[in-house]
Amino acid sequence: MVLGITVGRVAALRVCSGAPQDLTDEAMSEVDLSADPSSYRPRYTVYEITDPDKRNLDDSTVPVFQYSAGGTGAWTTLTTQKVEYPDCRIYLATALGSADTVRCHSGKHIVPASVTGVKDISFDGGWDNERIMFLRDTAKTTVMKQKEWSATANTVMVKACATLTTDMAGANNDIVFTHATGGTSGNDITITIEAPGAGDLAITVSGTDITISPNTTSTAKEVIEAFNRAGMVQDLNVRAELKSGETGAGTLAAMSQTPLAGGLEPTDWTEITGSAGAITAVAEFYADYDNDIRWVDYCQVTRSSINIVGDGINDVTLTFESRGGKNCGPFLRKQ
Repeated sequence: MVLGITVGRVAALRVCSGAPQDLTDEAMSEVDLSADPSSYRPRYTVYEITDPDKRNLDDSTVPVFQYSAGGTGAWTTLTTQKVEYPDCRIYLATALGSADTVRCHSGKHIVPASVTGVKDISFDGGWDNERIMFLRDTAKTTVMKQKEWSATANTVMVKACATLTTDMAGANNDIVFTHATGGTSGNDITITIEAPGAGDLAITVSGTDITISPNTTSTAKEVIEAFNRAGMVQDLNVRAELKSGETGAGTLAAMSQTPLAGGLEPTDWTEITGSAGAITAVAEFYADYDNDIRWVDYCQVTRSSINIVGDGINDVTLTFESRGGKNCGPFLRKQ
């Protein structure tokens, strides 16, 4: 099952484990929200860490973000109006150039170990107006700020799907590969795209390694059609689709062997109990702003705060609460 976002509801509850890991010059990608005509954000103002496994920021360490003009200039530290935890999105008031590159220069993240879905939730949020001066603005703007929230969520068993999105030179040629059945086994699947040649377009599979051998004229759309028809690819439960906003008319470039990433198993709540171990639950809440489904708030709860007793992983009801900040005294309990 692919975890989806429902307006006004919890999108995911991830359980992370281990000590926070360092982020060092981690690549970031633009989040293109300009297609929504009601959005006030221009292109090149919203960025997120490219690797989805590294977006669970540890909020005890303040991250530092930098940009390089044209992708070749010296790295300059950014001052952002807001950092969205744990998506690790940064919002800039003034758009960067299309060729500028952005990175997370330093910070820490916690590694996701499992995921649970939510079939229903009650959410009660309180909002305040706050006047904030955006990056490089000279005037203050009134924005809505989450003051406090509480929620009750009924969890269900769910897996997260491993994915891989290409980032090729050229236009309209990027592909998203997804392990449709979900789980950690998808992280073992790799994709290799050979340099386009004179032979016929071919898709070959060896174990969990998939190789695409395109012709020099093979478009991304044609590659996707061939990929999804290949029987051995279907046996691995991998699907290909165009990256959002692209037509598939462009031809492919070579890509070295790259694994899918982000596949997670469902959370067994009977194992998340007691004070031993460094386990953190991360709840993500979403709401609808001008038809743009966005992060609202989240909480992190250490394992020592979790005490869930039961004899199954289904029908566990959890309560979350936050007051006055991104991680200000939230708690998690079984009702």
